[in-house]
Amino acid sequence: MKKILLSVLILMGAFVASAQSGIKFEDKSFDEVCALAKKQNKLVFVDVYTQWCGPCLAMAEEVFTLTKVGEIMNEKFVSVKIDAEHGEGVDFAKKYKVRSFPTYYFIDPNTKEVLHRSGGRHEADKFLKIVANSMEPKLRSTYLYTEYEKGNRDPEFMLDYIDGMALSYDRNNLAKAIDELVAIKGDDLTDDVLGELFFEHINDRNHPLFKKFVAKRAKMEKKYGKERVDQKLYQSYRWCNDEQELNAVGDFKGKDYIITYNKLRSKIEQKEYAAADALVMEMFANSSFDQKVVMNDIKFIGRRIFYKEADKEWEQYCVKYLQYIAYNDPERKEAENHYNYARILEKIIKDNPDIHKYFPASVTQEPETGKTQYTMRSSKLKQKPRR
Repeated sequence: MKKILLSVLILMGAFVASAQSGIKFEDKSFDEVCALAKKQNKLVFVDVYTQWCGPCLAMAEEVFTLTKVGEIMNEKFVSVKIDAEHGEGVDFAKKYKVRSFPTYYFIDPNTKEVLHRSGGRHEADKFLKIVANSMEPKLRSTYLYTEYEKGNRDPEFMLDYIDGMALSYDRNNLAKAIDELVAIKGDDLTDDVLGELFFEHINDRNHPLFKKFVAKRAKMEKKYGKERVDQKLYQSYRWCNDEQELNAVGDFKGKDYIITYNKLRSKIEQKEYAAADALVMEMFANSSFDQKVVMNDIKFIGRRIFYKEADKEWEQYCVKYLQYIAYNDPERKEAENHYNYARILEKIIKDNPDIHKYFPASVTQEPETGKTQYTMRSSKLKQKPRR
């Protein structure tokens, strides 16, 4: 009996520990959270969200629930969620000038002033880097912006400033800061610091650094390796449909795929569907192409028929593509592949009255109970209000 009781207690303890993993968000007002934080000598973390925001829900379910995130956050912060469109969140969003969702505030509970601000959807490690910066006075966004406005252009400071702009998705200030750092340090891409900044942040093919990167390609390959240089070129030219520009840059791994995909888009736009179909089949059969990339691109093309009027001829081809992807996805874990295939079959059934006699009303009509639309959108998300 004692052994059974001990086992039950151990299981209960494990359940409690599991239930407490992740960030503990207080069910209190902002003022009450600040009072509690003062009492516990902690900072306040505010997650500003909306009920329709997909990235907000993703962070709430995939990052904030992680044990490693909760351990750090619960030790250093008193946390609260604030809905920017309801209750006290409306005034909070106005006062703290919330412009996007999710937005994260790290606040001094004594003054209620923002020490650090960031936002967006991140993997756990990136989010924890944002958290770490909030606890380091000279890495906080408020310090970085203030010093920059004062005219601080010390190279070491500029690196911190650039890192901060990248983490907060402040693309305009990020690009400007990189240009200023280049003006200070020079544009030698073999410099380890500048080289890493280039690979991480410069994707504009018209940027002077990118043009120099292409012009000095042999030197770049010697410094960083051909594989990394090819990967950078592929990422930057991925959606380039200018044949002359592509030819001018020379060969790199993945270029043949970009050219093939551009031909496919052209055939579709010209409604040369038989030729487009032949290209798609070649892409599926080409073992030198990354088939996960191929399937994702063709899936995007195929599902466009759900959002715009499509030729019935082209729709028939799309059925074949979405079926192929659902059947052949190598990882077999992507729910969207099966969702797209089921959705297009349902669309065809509903669009063709003559087919209805072969299917029960539950397929051809809206369901009598529950949801009326087939969707992968989480039931936890509401529709974004129209402004």
